[in-house]
Amino acid sequence: MSAAHADIKKPAGADTPDGQMLQKSSITNIRTPIGDVNEKLSIAHAMEQGYRILVDGDGEAEIATPAGETYYIAGFECNCPDKLIRGGSHRGHCKHEIWLSQLRPCEMCGSIMRLTAFRTCFGETGERFECQTCGCAWDIGLVRAERRMNRETGEPSPKLTAQGRCRQAIAWMRTHTRDFYIWKLVEQSPHMAPLMVRELAASEEGKLADQVAKRFGLLEARRPS
Repeated sequence: MSAAHADIKKPAGADTPDGQMLQKSSITNIRTPIGDVNEKLSIAHAMEQGYRILVDGDGEAEIATPAGETYYIAGFECNCPDKLIRGGSHRGHCKHEIWLSQLRPCEMCGSIMRLTAFRTCFGETGERFECQTCGCAWDIGLVRAERRMNRETGEPSPKLTAQGRCRQAIAWMRTHTRDFYIWKLVEQSPHMAPLMVRELAASEEGKLADQVAKRFGLLEARRPS
């Protein structure tokens, strides 16, 4: 285990008898050791053991076991015996769902992002999703907020396109009468601000579109192309 991984601390009270690191039953808040091939809930362990995971969207995947069995996950819900019969041995989740929670599609290049640990310039250790193909990185807090929104609205964007993400954020805002996720999305990914402005304008959210445009200096963003 690298030094960065070794510095990750378990949340208080998170230990369970079999060594899990689960903070809450919600898939958005699951905590797992990163990069530890000996920890059965780590995606590194799954890959080391020869599991094949084909990700079709965030929370959507086909998992083939080394023994040749195949399970399917949709909306972070697996059809394996552990989940269907026992309800999930790990606080309501099976290991396949927990593995998948450490992966997500990269909307920049279409590859797969993995949950990783990193050290900041201040010596602090954090977690984020990184794509080894294009280098795109997403803050873990943003991913959790996105997954929570998908669960609440029931309208996930499987391929995580930029337009789909903007529209989901707008739908979430209308449901909750809060623009929190819109600002979190554009602040994390400024390159999406022009598209967000256009989508807000098309959704008759002109005031917020103007605020986003002003924040990012997009004076031309609302003009018809």
